[in-house]
Amino acid sequence: MAHTRTSSKANLSARSSAPATEAVDDYAKAIYALQHQEGSAVSTSALSERLGVAPSSVTAMLKRLDELRLVRYEPYHGVT
Repeated sequence: MAHTRTSSKANLSARSSAPATEAVDDYAKAIYALQHQEGSAVSTSALSERLGVAPSSVTAMLKRLDELRLVRYEPYHGVT
């Protein structure tokens, strides 16, 4: 029975991390596309519009991605 609990916890953990991974993938693709389209740093407003999310959500995710060293984010200057 303990094995079943461990498996359930593992499955729950895998499910809860999947949306985060999908969101990171969505942001990475949007940043890549917009950088090639604009040729410069990508603004939070451009990402917000492209992804259909609030600017505050974009800022929160960019801060998270910057902490993970996946992007370089500077407030008021965009992301590279």
